[in-house]
Amino acid sequence: MTVSFEEVSDNSYLIAVIFCVSCNILLLYLVYTKSPKHVGTYKYLMTFFALNGILHSVFDFITKPIFLMLDGNEKHGSILVYFVLNKRFPSKWWAVLASEIYGFFLAVIFAVHFIFRYWTITKNDKIRFFNFPYFICWIIGSYYFGVEYSYILHVEFSERPDKTEFIRQKMSEDFGHTMDEITYMAARFVKYSEEAGALTIDWRQVGFYFAATKTMILSFIILIYCGIAITKTIRKDLKSLRSKERLRLELNLFLALIVQTVIPVLMIYCPFLLMWNFPVFLGIETARLTGMGVALYPGIDPLAIIFIVANYRRALLKPFRKVFLVQPASSTVRDISSTSRALAQVAGNQVAPAVVIN
Repeated sequence: MTVSFEEVSDNSYLIAVIFCVSCNILLLYLVYTKSPKHVGTYKYLMTFFALNGILHSVFDFITKPIFLMLDGNEKHGSILVYFVLNKRFPSKWWAVLASEIYGFFLAVIFAVHFIFRYWTITKNDKIRFFNFPYFICWIIGSYYFGVEYSYILHVEFSERPDKTEFIRQKMSEDFGHTMDEITYMAARFVKYSEEAGALTIDWRQVGFYFAATKTMILSFIILIYCGIAITKTIRKDLKSLRSKERLRLELNLFLALIVQTVIPVLMIYCPFLLMWNFPVFLGIETARLTGMGVALYPGIDPLAIIFIVANYRRALLKPFRKVFLVQPASSTVRDISSTSRALAQVAGNQVAPAVVIN
């Protein structure tokens, strides 16, 4: 029995939503019950991350978007297609629109998180802009960039008659769907020119491509700039620190910085660059795997936070330590007592029997 790619994709989204929702609920529980004192705005930022991670995962599970790349021919350039089934959501256009807003919003808000970390560690006075009511402006601004990105996609990369005819056969052969059953977006940077009688670059779509990706590029620049600045600040502090507790805190922040940089780079920036550029410009298929990788990001990021922040990590591992690491008190004391007697005999001393606690 052959399993179709669509079935594999559906099962992947089911696993992703269970994983992501569970991890984010766990993070919310730890944030509000195990956070250090005076955690302040960071608690609200983590809450915002977790809630949007849950929304993004649930929406992906409902719509189950599929990415694929169709090879071109002498009359049509290669085309990158993103589609959802209309039966999975009541509105034909909202399914794609909302999914794009949430997906791209995560990349934007990550840059906001890095700005917060940068101002906190460098003790910048601007950190006050993360307090209420200013914090709401960061939320609105992040959603604006997501809406702008989605609007560009739906204006320029929306359904067109020539694209529909080109996609129709592939959709029927590979997925068994008619074009009336799906809503799609398609990026095509090379089109057939009647005047030239050959394929030419579609500069209009190339321009819209850069307009759509500018926010992600700016977000990545912010990430790199703040990351370098934070690294320099931490290295400078480490040289002058004498408190072991403060040293441990700074090292944890440095580790958190590395992990929270690597995760989105591998699961958001790289997949989107591969999805947009490799199929269209190099003809290499990467789109089908991209959607699955991005779907898992909202669950992996909270896990990184949980295991890096000491309070959360200890609270999570405490039940396991009780089961696997702690022996009964009487057994432990007997072992210590036996060891003490043995050492005393070797040294030629006499030790009184230890008190056994049951």
